Amino acid sequence: MQRLRGELARLEEEWKSPSGELAASPDLWRDTLRAVLAHHLEVQGAALEALTEAAVRGILQWALDWHVTVLKESL
Repeated sequence: MQRLRGELARLEEEWKSPSGELAASPDLWRDTLRAVLAHHLEVQGAALEALTEAAVRGILQWALDWHVTVLKESL
């Protein structure tokens, strides 16, 4: 999960335009996220599509950040 979280953060940062907007087309961004998720999580089908949608909306990144924060606090 840490690697996935880092990869998503890296992609978001590298794909931003100087104005802070995503520099890729929505379709390219969605396809890239789908490929990253499939690679890191080895999921497919409906699960992959649900995770991709969550990543496109930023919900997946938020959830990963929250979980990592909670785990760190509990150690």
